[in-house]
Amino acid sequence: MAKNKAVKKPVKKVARKSVAKKSAAKAPPHGVPPDAQMMQLVGGHWVARTVQVLAQIGVADRMKGGAKSAAELAAATGTHAPSLERLMRAAAMFGVFKVEGGKYALTPLGDTLRSDTPNSIRNFASFFAEPWYWQVWCEFSHTLKTGQPAFGKAHGMPAFEWLSKHPAALETFAKAMTSFTRQIGVAVAEAYDFGKIHTLVDVGGSHGTLMSALLKSNPTMRGVIFDLPAVVEGAKAPLGQAGLGNRTECVGGNFFEGVPAGDAHILKHIIHDWSDEQCVTILRHCRASMPRDGKVLLVEAVIPDGPEPHFGKLLDLEMLAMTQGGKERTAGEFRELLGKAGFTLTKIVPTMSPVCVIEGTPA
Repeated sequence: MAKNKAVKKPVKKVARKSVAKKSAAKAPPHGVPPDAQMMQLVGGHWVARTVQVLAQIGVADRMKGGAKSAAELAAATGTHAPSLERLMRAAAMFGVFKVEGGKYALTPLGDTLRSDTPNSIRNFASFFAEPWYWQVWCEFSHTLKTGQPAFGKAHGMPAFEWLSKHPAALETFAKAMTSFTRQIGVAVAEAYDFGKIHTLVDVGGSHGTLMSALLKSNPTMRGVIFDLPAVVEGAKAPLGQAGLGNRTECVGGNFFEGVPAGDAHILKHIIHDWSDEQCVTILRHCRASMPRDGKVLLVEAVIPDGPEPHFGKLLDLEMLAMTQGGKERTAGEFRELLGKAGFTLTKIVPTMSPVCVIEGTPA
């Protein structure tokens, strides 16, 4: 008996160690199996569509007075109550709503889907709900096979040309970019020192959202909003309402042909829309319209050289799908691009947003 026990004990220990090693080898990171992680990635559009549709139908705007039932909100938004209930139940999982006695109330996260909050991104979210936008991504495999933008495959022409022919879509796009710019404008104003700039030209400044934030933070600075004539016309009213009409000038034109003069030129998310050759043309026009001690300021994402996560890497795919030659760039690529246009990259200033301010001075 003693001999049998002596033999059995080591066998059991070896077996237990073997099982432990096998379990450790199979244990996935964070306790989630790889196939489950992949399922979460593949189903990411479920989350996105949930939020986008809520923004599009304006649910959050009907919730300012306090908690409401899905039936009340369905009546206010003209939607099917049982379906809206299921949508809001899903959104509550992600912290958009909280449930109070069978009714739904906004959280600080959900509050950003209201139209009238300072940090509203309702228009930005609604833009991504547009069918014409989703049609582009349905053709993304075309981009991978040919290198040509999926937008052209989906709509038969380049993005900006198509938008110019579809006023409603252009308005949706413009509102989305204004929403995005509102958040970025505050971050840029806080991060970069504009104190020595007397006249700042916002090239591709649209409705003046960025300029408005910068002028409010720099009371001695004047601004010039430069964009296509039909676009820049929309800047006059909001700038006037902000009390900045006497410090700004709105100029229509085409930045491929020239830009107004100023001490400095700022371009937010303009460079990432175009190829290197087109960007050099735009930047050379800026160089020709500024004094020897002038500056060009690019407000863009800067892609890190390493593999770490970065918002710009996903935005780069958007440029790949939507534009002919547009892309996000690394610091080295910005340095090279500025050099070709007659500038020296002097510094890159991070902000409390996904973008940096890339400063160039005449070489």
